[in-house]
Formats: sequence, C-alpha cells, structure tokens
Amino acid sequence: VLAYRLETGSGIKKDESEAAVWYRRGAEHGDVICEQKLADFLAKGRGVDKNESEALDWYKKAGDAGSGDAAWQAAQMYFKGHGTAKNDTTGMEWLRKAVALKQPDAMKELDKRSH
Repeated sequence: VLAYRLETGSGIKKDESEAAVWYRRGAEHGDVICEQKLADFLAKGRGVDKNESEALDWYKKAGDAGSGDAAWQAAQMYFKGHGTAKNDTTGMEWLRKAVALKQPDAMKELDKRSH
C-alpha cells in the first residue's frame, strides 16, 4: 500500500524512487504484485536505473506465480529482444502462459500469430 501511495502521490508526496524501494522489498518477499510493479519500474527506468534484464527476471517470477500481465510482458520482451536476445520460441511459451492465465492482450496476439 505504501509503495502504491508513493508511486501515485495518493495522500503523500509522490516519490517513485522510494516507491521502487518498497516494491523491491515486497518483491523480495514473494509478493506477486510487487514483483510485477518492480519489473515495470525497471523496464521503464521509473525511480531506478533502467534495467530490462532484471525487469525480465521479475516479470518471469511474477508470471510463474500466476500474473497473466507479467507473463504477457515477459513474452513481449522475448519477442522484441528487450533485456535478452530476441527469441520467438521462448516468447511463444510466455505468450501461451499468459493466455492460460486469461490475459486479454495475450489471447488476441496468440489468435493473430495462429493465422
């Protein structure tokens, strides 16, 4: 809750660097939402130095824990070669995982890629 409030400035002064610290603490304790939010911050360089490789690691961890959005982001990073070498095979694995987790954008993309 504190990390989100720091991220958005909800009731307190907005501070993305401090939000990233709190998201990392939650992520390191296995909180799936914090894992995904930390990955988002790392992928975009919000409040931290941009680090797409580490972002991908956190997206995969959150995706393995049941986050369809994180699995979708991992797929996109593999398809585009962000934080890793471009790898369509691994991207498809993550895309299928995101579909299994009912992520709507993944469902649309899998349908496009199947035709």
